[in-house]
Amino acid sequence: MGSLLGWIDTRIATEDRILAPARIEPVWVDAGHVLVPAAAGSLAVDLLDTRTGRRHAVSDPDAMATALAAQGLTPARFKPRGLDGGGLQISDGTNWFRYQGGQLLAAPDLAVRARLAVPQLIGSQFPTTFDDLVERPSPDGEQFLTLAGHDLALRGLDGRLRQLTQGGGPLQTWRASEESRQDFPATWSPDGRWIAAVRLDLAGVPHEPLMRWLETPPRVDRIPYPRAGEVMPRFEVALIDPKLGNPRFVDLGDTRDHYVNLIGFSADSRTLLVQVIDRAHHHWRLFGVDVTSLAVSALLDERTATYFDTPMTLGPEQVRIVSSGFLRLSETTGYRHIDLHAPDGRKLRALTSGTFVVEAIIAVDAARGHVYFLADMTPGTVLAPRLHRVPLAGGPIETIGGPGVEALWFAPDYRHVAIRRSTTMAPPVTEVLATDGGRAITLSAPVLDELAGLPAGIPVTVPGADGGLAVHGVLYLPPGARGKVPVVEIIYGGMQLDFMPRHWFGFGRLEGGYNGMIARLLLARGYAVGYINAPGTPNRGRAYQDATHGRWPQSVIPNHVAWWRAVARQFPSLDLSRLGVFGNSWGGYLAQRAMIEAPETYRAAVAMAPPSDLVDHPNYIEPFMGRPDENPAGYAAASNLAHVGAIRGPVLVMPMPLDVNAGFSPGMKFVDAMVRAGKDVEIFTIPDVNHRVNCCGPAVERYAYATVLRFLDRNLHD
Repeated sequence: MGSLLGWIDTRIATEDRILAPARIEPVWVDAGHVLVPAAAGSLAVDLLDTRTGRRHAVSDPDAMATALAAQGLTPARFKPRGLDGGGLQISDGTNWFRYQGGQLLAAPDLAVRARLAVPQLIGSQFPTTFDDLVERPSPDGEQFLTLAGHDLALRGLDGRLRQLTQGGGPLQTWRASEESRQDFPATWSPDGRWIAAVRLDLAGVPHEPLMRWLETPPRVDRIPYPRAGEVMPRFEVALIDPKLGNPRFVDLGDTRDHYVNLIGFSADSRTLLVQVIDRAHHHWRLFGVDVTSLAVSALLDERTATYFDTPMTLGPEQVRIVSSGFLRLSETTGYRHIDLHAPDGRKLRALTSGTFVVEAIIAVDAARGHVYFLADMTPGTVLAPRLHRVPLAGGPIETIGGPGVEALWFAPDYRHVAIRRSTTMAPPVTEVLATDGGRAITLSAPVLDELAGLPAGIPVTVPGADGGLAVHGVLYLPPGARGKVPVVEIIYGGMQLDFMPRHWFGFGRLEGGYNGMIARLLLARGYAVGYINAPGTPNRGRAYQDATHGRWPQSVIPNHVAWWRAVARQFPSLDLSRLGVFGNSWGGYLAQRAMIEAPETYRAAVAMAPPSDLVDHPNYIEPFMGRPDENPAGYAAASNLAHVGAIRGPVLVMPMPLDVNAGFSPGMKFVDAMVRAGKDVEIFTIPDVNHRVNCCGPAVERYAYATVLRFLDRNLHD
């Protein structure tokens, strides 16, 4: 294992070095100037004047690196943070320095400001909730809404806490809810007079044990974990006077079996907007709450036969408040588009329309009246969204820059934007563009001779297994391969997220983090790698997304098999007799499923952090399948545990003890079913790891992937 771990470290470090010049993160100093590092992890920094296009160095990287190393600090961890009269600011997140007058000087004032005068990370909410818990600054920046245990508190600039609520505890907390795309569920009114916050009542909600095996003696944590059909948390919205700290709860009717999300306050601070949706996501409502009287008025009320995308399904933010009312992402046309509504809920106009999906509203330039959004208006095999804008008053859509936006950074006045973009076939470029049009200024471009050894992703679209909706995918061929090559599918296939790569190798889904590394390692070891989007996945319109509603995953694997068979005809170097599959989370579940439904196609599977039976999954599954008592046939058909007898090849199962997304128990139940059926099963787990193996440092992540590689090498090489 040691040599394999060393190979992984060397390979990833080599690729990261090649890709570093394209991974820069520009920093806007003001509306006309932006700091541009030479590469990710580089202390060579230029200042670009967007009006003239001229740039000049504002650092001495060698001298700075020497000074940092002399203090025992790692230069590559420092990034430019800003520029002021005192010079260039750099930080590794803890230590702050100014490069000034040719010297690197400690900047305790910046360190204090970073610690006290900006919002602080309260804690990571993963794996129960995806976004971090970060303090909410008051509009005047003088205090920060934070947590003291399970209660709300205010932190002053002196670091002192003043508690706002009392009686919080494990069963009554102001933290965010179960799996969702939520950060701190609290917000300030623009005038600073009110705080709105959501309290969770967890009475009666089942709990799941999490084992802390590395402690002496081992400790059991119990966390809320409502499975499909079980009692879920009750959401309560309160308005709080930050001076008095007296929560007043809003009467939204019976919110049992409903999710409640804060949208925010109106521009005049008189109205709070609140979104309420039932647990199956069939009935969506938007309410306005008068902050003085707490009177509630219904603004929008919509129903659907399938489900609405909301932050509770990891969908985009649906409503955004603007001075003239609010923006709504609506799918009434079958595609997600932006509508403008008056404060009372009346629809004023559709700002976008057509057979494409608005993936997200990125920004609103209130001063000039523009909405910026991401969309691929000519969707193909691989979605490659561009940045667009449309006037709030209505009018033509303008496109800014090229396809494949991966990251962007707006200037403070929105007159310029820095964009990094790439596609699976085109390496990344980072540019500064004027949002009103005009020339682009290149900040970084690929060094093509160094990137030549890295594989491009080849888009392939084929007809679906039933002759209906198409199946889309991306194929990566290992560089320099000769003869027949083994193949691994990286599978996800969930209904709420699109995990197919969109960007150049080593960026986006293939950069790192959540299972980005495994494909890079497989390709380096001579495997071909494929990703597939079949009907039932998002961002291609409701007809495509809803194709598996209530019956997922019954058509997923046949569509994946159809894609592989078509691709093998186009690329004869692929040896489909040696096709393996790797997946995490829903991908782990579908890796199991591939071995059940297509044992003649898939030879071996790795199921990391897998669900195994939908009735054993958190109630997060309900928008996609309904409740178990409403859809017993769908849940029965989706149980992998009931069908392990069909499996022919080996399966490596990797459940993790602190996983509260898929849970530890479903993986263990799959192992038990395999043992009782006399099937070839292996199990690997790591103590104190949650749903992501990148949760706990590079050593854990590398070891987990080394285990995956060894298993696939043993089973896919003849």
